[in-house]
Amino acid sequence: MKVIAFNCSPNRDKGSTALILNPFLEGMKRQGAEIELIYISDLKIDPCRGCTDDLLFTPDGICKVEDDMHKLYPKLEEADYWVFATPNYLNNITSSLKNLLDRMEPLFEPPYETVNPNRPLRLKKEPGKRGKIVLLSTGGLWGMENFKLMVDQMQFVSEMFGRELCPPVLRPHSSALTALANL
Repeated sequence: MKVIAFNCSPNRDKGSTALILNPFLEGMKRQGAEIELIYISDLKIDPCRGCTDDLLFTPDGICKVEDDMHKLYPKLEEADYWVFATPNYLNNITSSLKNLLDRMEPLFEPPYETVNPNRPLRLKKEPGKRGKIVLLSTGGLWGMENFKLMVDQMQFVSEMFGRELCPPVLRPHSSALTALANL
């Protein structure tokens, strides 16, 4: 089982996000997973240019922006699990994770297929599940409702990429978690 995990916290291993991500990944390793942990702050990922909005755009599965995403595409395609660990900023994911997700568009699996020239598109009867997505997040606010936007977004991402969203691991009031870790 291959796992690609993204720590999307600007605090890297010093923040509360790492306090839930690292033990989670250790548990996966004990179960035999092959894990690659990537700190998103180490990557140069330019913003999406919206190429697909151009009427003359021809999809070829390759992003036209030249940056570190080209190293990630094969790893994302091979991974059984995509793990996204992000702090909760304004009840949503970090901007660096949003940028990463935007740039994953070349991996998008459309929910339709070409049938014939007279009726070119139809919905796939059963979209294939190509793997799983895990969301881990910490937030300073007390309520679980503060994670709703990010969970909804990850549900959309999982559907877009034909992957199953696992139950998210969410930790509100992360300052308590940090305080306990420092005892």
